[in-house]
Amino acid sequence: MIRYCGFLVTVWMISHATGVIAQSKVVSVTKSELTGTSLPTGSKKDNRLLAVAAAQALLQMEAKDNAIVLAESIEVFSLPPSTTKESEKFVLQEWQAAGWHVASMTTSNYYLLTRSGITVIAYLQTFSKETALYVCPVQSMPAEKTITPSPPQLTEQQTTVTPTTANPSTTSVSLAKQASPTGFAFTTTNFDDGWVATVHENWVEVVKNNLKVLLHHHTQATSEYISDYRVEDQLAWNTFIVPRYGNIPYLEAPGTVTFERPHYLYAHATEPQSRQPVYVVLFSMGSSGWMEFIAPNQTTFTQVFGVDVTKMDSYFPSSGWDPLRKMSGYNKFAVAAADLTGKWSSSFGGSINYVNVYTGSSAGTNTHSSAENFVFNSNASYAWNLGVASGMVGNIKFSSAASTGTFTMPNNWQIHFSEIEKKPRLYNAYFSCVRGGARLLWLQDTGYGDYKSFGKE
Repeated sequence: MIRYCGFLVTVWMISHATGVIAQSKVVSVTKSELTGTSLPTGSKKDNRLLAVAAAQALLQMEAKDNAIVLAESIEVFSLPPSTTKESEKFVLQEWQAAGWHVASMTTSNYYLLTRSGITVIAYLQTFSKETALYVCPVQSMPAEKTITPSPPQLTEQQTTVTPTTANPSTTSVSLAKQASPTGFAFTTTNFDDGWVATVHENWVEVVKNNLKVLLHHHTQATSEYISDYRVEDQLAWNTFIVPRYGNIPYLEAPGTVTFERPHYLYAHATEPQSRQPVYVVLFSMGSSGWMEFIAPNQTTFTQVFGVDVTKMDSYFPSSGWDPLRKMSGYNKFAVAAADLTGKWSSSFGGSINYVNVYTGSSAGTNTHSSAENFVFNSNASYAWNLGVASGMVGNIKFSSAASTGTFTMPNNWQIHFSEIEKKPRLYNAYFSCVRGGARLLWLQDTGYGDYKSFGKE
């Protein structure tokens, strides 16, 4: 769901010039009473009815999407602006210093703060003339799942792969091609930096020297939104670690001030097959997915990835997590023409809700949705179509396009189409793996745009 926050804020800023009576309800403050935390010098609290109503409407939309019920009280602040977002950083640091656990929500600039059984939702964003901060207590949250440890299980069986070389276009790698129970030609990618990725049913295994990283595929439970990070971490540990190592305890890295919360769980364990001691880290941040890092010891892990949990504090830079996050990009495998046979689809949908800042009532909804399909045939022919619907609800316009032709593959990382929208097109292509042996096809028109994922129907 897309929020058109600029409309609300722009109108609200105009209303700041309505006169002395309105200004009397905008007062200087140094502290948020709801969170008990200090605010940057020059902060103001806005008690005007229209400003409060606009902020409440904005928070209610995000809360509704997450089945959250809000209390009636709210604080609306205008903080000093900064091109380097100093006010945002100040607020985030104050929240953590006061003992609040800060979790980023699905929509950018929204946060859930939890402490001592109290939960607060907050909106924090910097604009050209101010930094807006809205804070509202949460009355109730959706019920969370009860988490119990899973019984230990054996690791999945490994397979031996013999690599051969190829000439990729967008990534410097070599390939291993073999018969696969999933029916896809390529099950291994040898990257030129020394990492080797291999397909498994429940993860992609990435190995280099004495290091191993398992890129775990999400389960239904770990895909759900969980507001309490402790519950989320315990669920992930029980899902991905306990079945292979037993019910071993873990430690968590200290909280760091970042816009996306890093989840860093670690333990010393015994590798189930070799019975050798290992240092295990379960990590997730943003859209990286859960990744399991396995090193012979903590020193080796720190030397390779640059993350030393023993020296970490709340000011650990966001960029410090990049060596771990980038490992999710090794879920990347080449494409053979025979892999494409069938229908591959991609769809997108979003909406912008407009709210009248004076009345709080709906001012309409603008929606956009699209569906794109490729049908590949075994004789190298294809059919492509795209359908788009967009506009204000009640006046939605529809458009479509379609093409047919033949395709060729210059290499295992590109597909050439004879015609799409009256022009020949060259697309970059690769597969990523998901749970159960299925794959997503990622395509990028080399003329413009980014990669788009397609699932097989």
